[in-house]
Amino acid sequence: DAVMELGRYSRKRIKEICTWERAQQDRIYQAGCFAIQVSATSGQMMYIGSCQKVESKYCVFTVTDNQYDPEYVYLMVQQALPEFLHKNQTGINIQTDAFERLELILHDDRMTQMYVVEVMRLLDERQEEEAKTVRVLKDFKKYHLAKMFPEGMRGGSR
Repeated sequence: DAVMELGRYSRKRIKEICTWERAQQDRIYQAGCFAIQVSATSGQMMYIGSCQKVESKYCVFTVTDNQYDPEYVYLMVQQALPEFLHKNQTGINIQTDAFERLELILHDDRMTQMYVVEVMRLLDERQEEEAKTVRVLKDFKKYHLAKMFPEGMRGGSR
């Protein structure tokens, strides 16, 4: 049995484990990168799961340290970004060189990183299932309200 080492972690600046650049219009970025919106941003991020182009309003990060799983680093940046933006953002944009100050807390053990990624995937799936249920219930309610109040009775015409 593998033992999760949740208590073994390091503080690292993102510049120690990643490179980044402002997205270039016609460049295709490799799977495993992630992007942070830097123009008119409120912290929007996306993980690049397959090769694709990225809009120039993003800064694209590539994990260069093989000790860290790229999707795990994405999740840890996602967790750290709100506080970082609060301290470093001026106006609605963020300068890409400000990311040099972004500090992350990263688990050292690769198995622990994979565990964190899997748990977060399961939580995302569960959240999406719940959102679908809410949409179905809202549609159900709308349908029955429409049946309760025929077209001629809506809008206070009487």
